[in-house]
Order: sequence, then C-alpha cells, then structure tokens
Amino acid sequence: MIVTALRPTPALPVAEQSVAIAVQPDEVAVPITIRPAAIASTLEPGMIIDVVADSDTPIVRDARVLRLPTSGFGPTSEAVVVVAVPEASGMRLASAGSGGFGVIIRPTM
Repeated sequence: MIVTALRPTPALPVAEQSVAIAVQPDEVAVPITIRPAAIASTLEPGMIIDVVADSDTPIVRDARVLRLPTSGFGPTSEAVVVVAVPEASGMRLASAGSGGFGVIIRPTM
C-alpha cells in the first residue's frame, strides 16, 4: 500500500474548482477514500469534516475539503476526496489505511 501526504510551498491551489481552495503553509493535503461514494456528493470544497474509521472516535477532526472527484467511469463504492489538515494529523490519516472512511460534516461559522 502506498499512501501520500503532500507538503506544498507556499500554497497549492486546487485546479478544476470554481472556488480555488489552497493549502495553508502549516497544512498538508491528504487524499482519503470515502465509503460509500454517495457521501462525497454531499461535500463541497471549503467544508470542515471529521474523518471516522471503524471506531466511534474520529481519526482527524476539522479537516478542510479541498477537492472532490470530478469524473468517473461508472458507479463505484468509494470516492477519493482531498482534505487539508495539520501535518501531524496528515501522517495519522495517511497511515490509517485505505479501507474507506466515513465523515461528519461540521458547521461553518
């Protein structure tokens, strides 16, 4: 299994979005697999989410959605979403595996 976390310098604009969301200097961008894929359709760039695995405790809190899947080749059971998190959270999230995560959507103020 290969897992990546990206550290941009100074900011990484997300291409192909109507609203450009950038990674801040103290953040990394991490691709995560969301299961089921239909959950990803409820997300929008800029939303704040908690990422949850098989337990009732979030792996990462307050991840910012950067990029959503923009195309596909038919129905799938999972979708890859890119989120921005502090580096320590990114390492924890990237090493948590690729079995798919659930999300909790946080209100934005």
